[in-house]
Amino acid sequence: MPSASNSMIRLLHLVAISLKITVYNHLSGITRRLSCSLDSKGSRAVDANSEEDDLLALVLEAMMRMGLPQDHNQLLELYQPAREMVELDEDERAKLLGKLEDSIRVGAINPSLTLILQTVIVVQSGCPTQREDVRLHLSRIFTHLCNCLFQPLSFQSTLLSMQTLSLMLQKLVRSTTQWHIDNTMAVITSAVAQPNPQTSPAQKGNIYLSACRLFSTILTLHRKRLSGRFHLVLLALQALLRCFFIPHTTLPSPDPDKSLHPYSTPHAAALSKLLSQLCSPAFSAVAKRRKDDRHLNDPVKKERDKVGRYMHIWLHTYCKCLLEGYLENEEVRKEVERGVGIVIDCVPAEGLRVLNAGMDAEGRG
Repeated sequence: MPSASNSMIRLLHLVAISLKITVYNHLSGITRRLSCSLDSKGSRAVDANSEEDDLLALVLEAMMRMGLPQDHNQLLELYQPAREMVELDEDERAKLLGKLEDSIRVGAINPSLTLILQTVIVVQSGCPTQREDVRLHLSRIFTHLCNCLFQPLSFQSTLLSMQTLSLMLQKLVRSTTQWHIDNTMAVITSAVAQPNPQTSPAQKGNIYLSACRLFSTILTLHRKRLSGRFHLVLLALQALLRCFFIPHTTLPSPDPDKSLHPYSTPHAAALSKLLSQLCSPAFSAVAKRRKDDRHLNDPVKKERDKVGRYMHIWLHTYCKCLLEGYLENEEVRKEVERGVGIVIDCVPAEGLRVLNAGMDAEGRG
């Protein structure tokens, strides 16, 4: 059985990987050196408590560089059981997940908790089978996270909670249900359409990109669960589009470099990429598990036709936004129009006729 220090080293790697933090190379180098010191344990005495303190200090340093609040006592309290996750049996793992579920259920969501939860998810995803009680804990944790995101949270908690949802959708594909997908789509719409008023423009932009990545994860791994849920897809895409339009009652900034509008070219590019992924899906995202006759049934074309039947509604929203507001600059306009062109190519002629019939003379112009 691995020692506590070795377990800590392994878990530190998992934390770095799951969060994709920029200091991963720095942490990896230090943990490699620490591993070498543990290998030479016979030549010199090693203080396990000191090593644990050093590793906790590294995690706190990583949190600081990520802009997360540092709470050493809470981190130590939560990290201690998660550190031992690799050594726990199935009953003990279920109890640990139950404790995490209780913490999230009462709304005690914070960056430290999400960091530990992401680590536990990575460890648990390596288990070949999932017990029913463990599966239920993970399912309820997902639902509680979504419920927390419907409430005003700090920027760090919002961003890390959305990253945790994305990680669960990636690592626990078989445990994901239709309820989880529906809740996640609602979270995407709410996070973009109703951001916390206390977040800064730059933070709103980061939340927008995180929402796009979460949407992209669903399209890549759980696209079939969006069948029959086009109203949720449209609501999310409409919210993502409206962010770029500034009402005509708002005067443009005289200095574009000092504009307070949170959404710029990278965000418009993220929306265009998302529309491309929706309207031109990869074969792996839409193909059935059983062998299909690709010559007789093209699943990609079938999915494009299905998407095109309702995307004229999104085009109508785009036209309405053009009448009610304006885009900040030429670069944003080009990216948004690129996404609009992708949608137009997907919508059949009948859908375009319906769009044209629903407009007045001003809208057609």
